[in-house]
Amino acid sequence: MTPSLAQLKDIHPGAAVSWWPLAIGWWLALALLILILVAAGWLYWQKRRKLAIRNQALQAIEALDLSHPQYIHQLFSCMKQACLCYWSRDELAPLHDRAWLAFLDRYNPKLAMVKQFDHLIQGWLYSPAPVPENQCKQLKLACCQWLTLTLPFKKRRSAGV
Repeated sequence: MTPSLAQLKDIHPGAAVSWWPLAIGWWLALALLILILVAAGWLYWQKRRKLAIRNQALQAIEALDLSHPQYIHQLFSCMKQACLCYWSRDELAPLHDRAWLAFLDRYNPKLAMVKQFDHLIQGWLYSPAPVPENQCKQLKLACCQWLTLTLPFKKRRSAGV
């Protein structure tokens, strides 16, 4: 061996590289992940809260007795209660009979509530005879479809607009 090679010493590796403290890039990635999780949780909570109104209305409608003499009034009352969360009281309060069906059609014309039920509504609401159960079921189904397809409504209506 040459004398210069004899003077060399063995290479000793240093201590293992530690993960701690983290580099700034990892802190930024962690902060971004937390921000995304918080935003997703908030959006999920907002969606559940908005759907809760619709779900409560659907449960209330489901609990109504089809043979009750005031079934139609109770059904429309449940619908209006759900709609009050999205539209102003001033807009909903004067709506009855055909005007109520027209309101429902205005926000979901696919169901054609006026076309389906306008000819029957006067007889249902003001007749002492009970409403046939099959017609009550049809109206209940149409109202449930309207709630499911229309609510939550995207824009809240203010009282003065």
